[in-house]
Amino acid sequence: MSTSLLRLSLAATLCLLPALHPMYADDRPKRVPMARVFSPQQFQREQEAFIIREAGITPLEAAKFFPLFQKSQARQREINWEIRKCMRAIRKAELTEKEAGKLLDKLKSLNEQRTKEENRSYDEAKRCLGASKALKVVSAKQKFDRRIFHRMVDRKK
Repeated sequence: MSTSLLRLSLAATLCLLPALHPMYADDRPKRVPMARVFSPQQFQREQEAFIIREAGITPLEAAKFFPLFQKSQARQREINWEIRKCMRAIRKAELTEKEAGKLLDKLKSLNEQRTKEENRSYDEAKRCLGASKALKVVSAKQKFDRRIFHRMVDRKK
């Protein structure tokens, strides 16, 4: 009786062993569903639709305004990317005073560029849409950005 119990235990162990092997472990990175993959084109379409709806922009105004808006957004993204590169450089290594001073000057310059670009964007919006709709666009863009941020945070939970 003890040998049959031993054989049964051995058979059960052999059957379960492959399931316990690391090769079968699900340590592969999880695939992100297509709905959760970031699409710049979809983001731009959603942003434009939201701004049009919130600011009450007509199709004619949208045709004039959004190419300028997207160009400005692209320039601001480039500047923000350069700022992020500077911030990474700050975290990476111990900097000498001279290097730190150069990096600080570069950050100041990039922040000034970003502010100038943002002001240029406001002026273009005012010229294309008028002051009241330009303010509505600024407000709508901030509202959209907050909603996108909250949507991203909720997905990570």
